[in-house]
Amino acid sequence: MSIWSALEVYIDGLIVDLISFDKEMLGSPALQKTKIALAVYEAMSANERVEYLIDSVQRELNAKFKRGITQFECVFEAFGLSGLVDNGLDRVFIEFSALRNSIVHRRSIVDKRLVNSCPWMNLVAGAHIKITNKMLDRFMAISVLYVLILQRRIETKYGNVSSWTMHALSVVREECGPL
Repeated sequence: MSIWSALEVYIDGLIVDLISFDKEMLGSPALQKTKIALAVYEAMSANERVEYLIDSVQRELNAKFKRGITQFECVFEAFGLSGLVDNGLDRVFIEFSALRNSIVHRRSIVDKRLVNSCPWMNLVAGAHIKITNKMLDRFMAISVLYVLILQRRIETKYGNVSSWTMHALSVVREECGPL
């Protein structure tokens, strides 16, 4: 279920890039609660500072403990980038994250938390989780769809996604050299 991990990494990187692109995001009320020793902050690189701020917001919002897509949406809301998410999409994300958590943290055994999170799956506590190709395809498809939804939000906020894309490309070139 590394699809979920890849989505988490993508979203964290997206927020880092957006804050690097739009310094006004640093004025977010969620960031105003962030505390750090000045010496520690000064010793960090610019990228480490932004990553620290994002981690701080995620901790403040208990994002990692939220179900499904809400884990990401609460952070986007803190930075003014939230939007409506279809209930069907949210439901599949709840299933996706709950299954991933049970696989990673419960040795692929269905527990009461999974049963309660996804009653529509008709799972039995103690059973072994079996992920089918159809499920993987669905989880990959909703992940790609969510990335496209985020792209649309960025276009809506910044008017022309190409300016943000060009910024992202410059960051990649700076980190990796010419493409």
